[in-house]
Amino acid sequence: MLKVEQIDLFEVLEKMVEQQVTATSTPLPIEPISVSSAPKIPDIHHLHPPRMPIFYRCVDAISWPWHFATSLFGLGVWVNVYTVTRAFGGRENGGWCYLNYECEHAKQVGIWEAETLRQYWEKQYLVSHKWGDLYSKSGGQDVVVLIEKRRAASRTRCKPQFEESAAHLFPYSLVQ
Repeated sequence: MLKVEQIDLFEVLEKMVEQQVTATSTPLPIEPISVSSAPKIPDIHHLHPPRMPIFYRCVDAISWPWHFATSLFGLGVWVNVYTVTRAFGGRENGGWCYLNYECEHAKQVGIWEAETLRQYWEKQYLVSHKWGDLYSKSGGQDVVVLIEKRRAASRTRCKPQFEESAAHLFPYSLVQ
């Protein structure tokens, strides 16, 4: 007599997604390198933002009561999903690149559930939107999920101005 076993399709799909996430999040062995030869990766939270025109700065200054009222009186935050790509900044000083942040998805939630949603979206979007290596010659795309006070606050609005210090953070010659 033939015995037939019934499987749950959703459990199989969940296991496949877990395997993909663990395969992409498996740390690579770290080779010791000297500090002088290691490229410096910019931290987006400590870089100076590009200079905005005075009109936009005035609008931001005037609109803070609106942001406060629409953020559930200070108890609401935005969970934003960004895709990060590399863009060519210019040919100054041998060429330089910058990281371009595009907002893919945003949702306003209470501060008590923001971290849970951030972790959930990070797992989901890493599987579906991350590809390649952002710092290699062939390029790629990375995914960043941030908790912010405004919708798409870290989105790249314009090409940053060339600064001598910025060219040393992510030089174009590393990519070639």
